[in-house]
Formats: sequence, C-alpha cells, structure tokens
Amino acid sequence: MEQRVLITGAGDGIGLGIADEFLKAGAKVFICDVRGELFDEKMRSSFAGCYRTDVGSTADVTAMFDDIRAKVDGLDVLINNVGVAGPHAGVEDISLDDWDATLRANLTGAFLCIKQAVPYMKSQKRGSIINISSVGTQTLPPMRSVYNTSKWAVEGLTKSLARELGPFGINCNAILPGIMNNNRMRSIMERRSRHENRDLDDIAADYLKYSAMGRLIEVQEIGYAAVFLASQGARSITSQMLSVCGGTQYED
Repeated sequence: MEQRVLITGAGDGIGLGIADEFLKAGAKVFICDVRGELFDEKMRSSFAGCYRTDVGSTADVTAMFDDIRAKVDGLDVLINNVGVAGPHAGVEDISLDDWDATLRANLTGAFLCIKQAVPYMKSQKRGSIINISSVGTQTLPPMRSVYNTSKWAVEGLTKSLARELGPFGINCNAILPGIMNNNRMRSIMERRSRHENRDLDDIAADYLKYSAMGRLIEVQEIGYAAVFLASQGARSITSQMLSVCGGTQYED
C-alpha cells in the first residue's frame, strides 16, 4: 500500500533528503517549511503537497492537516524534522525570547503535529512517528543549552508516546543525526568561527575529531534510516534512539 507521509522542515537539508528517499520508495509525500520560498516548481510537481507552515502555530498546523485530510483521508508516517539551532551563548546571556522561540520550533512544533496525526493513525490501527533529535544529546556541546534541552525533550516525548501509542499499532522512534554535510551545519561552524576568531577548517576539525569515522553525514543517510523505521520491517521497533552519526562521542 502506498504510504502517506508528512515531513516537516523539508524545504532543504535533512528534511528534503528524507522526503526524496520516501519518494524513491513510492510514497505519497507531503512537505512543509516556514520558508515557503524554498519550494521550486520541481518540488511542487514531485510532492503531493508543499505547505508554507510555521509548526509552532496551531492555526498553520491545523490548516495543513485539513488539506492533507481532504486529499488523502489519512496519514501513515509523520516525521518531525523542524529544528532551529538556537543561540550559541552562555546560559546567563540567553534571552527568554530566544529560549521560548527555540523550544517552540523544536518541541512544541512536534507536539502540535503529533496531536493532529495521532487520530488518523489510531483510527487505522497503524502508523509511524519519527522525531529528529541530535547526536548533541549524547555529546552535549557547550554554549548550546537551549538546543540541547529541546532535543532531550524531543527524546522524552518520543519514549512517552511509544508507550502510549503502542497499543494502537503506532511506533515512535527518534533519529539522532551526527555532523551533517548541509547548509545548516556549515552556518553553525561559520558562526562559531566568527565567535571564536578561528579558522573554519579548525572548527570543522574540532567536530570531526569526535567521530569514529571522521566524516560528515550526508542528508540521504538520514533518509535511509527514516524509510526503514517507517517500514514493515521495523513495525516492532519503538522507543528507540537511532544515531546516524559515524560513531560520534566526546572522550575524556
């Protein structure tokens, strides 16, 4: 049966990489992004729906799900990929506005989409929810307290929902991407380079020295993992945190 899939934050980067892999697998794919200008004609012709959506807005999320319901009357897979880096600062220098904005994008957005998707999945007695966390929950990079907190919360939500929704045939897992070869990771490294007045290559080496494989992760690799977790082969896999990170960990 053709899977009906929604991927948030899929205008580029990891989200688009995941969306492309589901297309290759024959799914009917819906994508959204707050940056609607990223949707080009090729994307609009390839995907079942491209929505300019702020997942932190109840009104935006409701309107998107209403349209999906009208088009396909259900949903099999929800992938909560939206995430912002948040401030790179000591905790005493983080404003409440930045704290709230990071949590709203990274955590509340996932919650609002899950609230809409779960009734579909319960009614059909099957479904898969995949939340995108980060290897940062394992490495806990300093000066990233808001981001780290938000991703720990995403993993807590994942485990709670796996327990709650399992009786309805719904599995819930998280993928923890490592150091990605994408625009977002490059912007993080560039910002750190400016902040620390250090060469960009030195900053990249700082990240990769903690990777057993010593390489950046390609976006399609996250897509491979997502397609598997949403497949029949993973129907009994739930409450798991799957790291796609090349063996990244901090060492004493």
